[in-house]
Amino acid sequence: MKNYSFTIVIPVYNAEKYIGEMIDTVLNQTYTNWNLILVDDGSTDQSGAICDRYKCNKVFVVHNKNMGQVAARIDGIKRATGDYTLVLDADDTIHKNYLEKANEILNKYEYDVVMFPYEICDAQLNPSGQLSSIPDKTGKMTRSEVLSWIIKTTSHGLVDKVIRTSMIKKGALEAPAEKLKINGDYALIIPIICQIDNAYFSPEPMYSYRVLSTSTSHAYNFQQLIDTDFVSSKVEQILINHGIYDVEFKKLVNIAYLRMLAWMTEGIIERKQFNAKDFKELKNRDFYKGSIEYEKRTNMTNFVYYELKIIRKHINLLMPYIKFCGLLKKIKHIF
Repeated sequence: MKNYSFTIVIPVYNAEKYIGEMIDTVLNQTYTNWNLILVDDGSTDQSGAICDRYKCNKVFVVHNKNMGQVAARIDGIKRATGDYTLVLDADDTIHKNYLEKANEILNKYEYDVVMFPYEICDAQLNPSGQLSSIPDKTGKMTRSEVLSWIIKTTSHGLVDKVIRTSMIKKGALEAPAEKLKINGDYALIIPIICQIDNAYFSPEPMYSYRVLSTSTSHAYNFQQLIDTDFVSSKVEQILINHGIYDVEFKKLVNIAYLRMLAWMTEGIIERKQFNAKDFKELKNRDFYKGSIEYEKRTNMTNFVYYELKIIRKHINLLMPYIKFCGLLKKIKHIF
C-alpha cells in the first residue's frame, strides 16, 4: 500500500478558544505521513502564541498581518508540500482516522479529490444528528458532477475535501484574494475543482463542524449581499475561462445566487440591519441585473420568488412581507 503524504493547512484568526483542540486532533491521527501549516492571520488574541507551542518538525507556524480568510488559506496552500492538501477551519475537529481513510481510498484509485460529509455540531461539538450535503451520486464523480453539486447545494467548504496539491495550488492562483464577509469558500473552491478530472465521495463523515452563532456567516449585514454578487460574478468568469459555463451551469450559478440573496436578506431583517437605501447599490450591479431571467417560480419556492420580486420593485414592502410570512410559519407550526 502506498503512503501518500498530506499537508494540512489551517488559517487561524482569533480562535484561541478552539485552535488547540483542532491541532490535537491532527496530532492524534492514526495515519502519520502528514505535516501541518498554521497560518496566523494577524490574530489579536492568544491564537498565535498557542500555535507556537505546537511548533516541531511536522508543525509549521506562519505569522502574517491580517489579510482575510481567503488570502490566509491561499498563503497556506502555496506552502503545501504533500501529495494532497486539506484546508481546515480552526474551530472544528477531525476524526482520528480522517487521513487513514483518505489514504485507503486513494490506494484504490488515485483520485484528484476525495470528499466526505461532515457532522454538524453545536458549540460544544455535540452532534446534531445532521450531516452536510451528500450528492445524489456518491462514489466516483466527474468534475462536472462535483461542480454541479457544489453550486446547487452551496456546499462550498474545503474542510471536507482532500485535494491533489498540484491542482489546489493552480486553482488557488485563480481565486480572488479580496477580504470578503461571506462566500470566500465559494470563490476558492470553484477554481480548484475546475482543475480536477475525477473525484470520489465517501458517505462516512470524517469531520466535526462547529456551528457558532458568532461566526461571520451568522452576522448578517448588507455587505454580504454585495460580496455574494461579487463572488458569483467571479465564479461565472472562472467557469467561462475553463470552457465550462454552458446553459445548465449558467442556470445553476444564477439560481444559487438568487437563493443566497433571499436567505441573507431574511437574516438582515431578522437582525434589524435592514435599510432600503442600501439596496440601490445592489440594483446597480451587473450580476444582479442579469439574474432576473432566472427569477421564476419553477426555480424556487413561492416565498423566495415573491421576496425577490419585492426586492426588485417594492423594497419598502420587504420588511412587512418577511415578518408576515414568519408569522404564518409560526401559526402553521402551532396548529
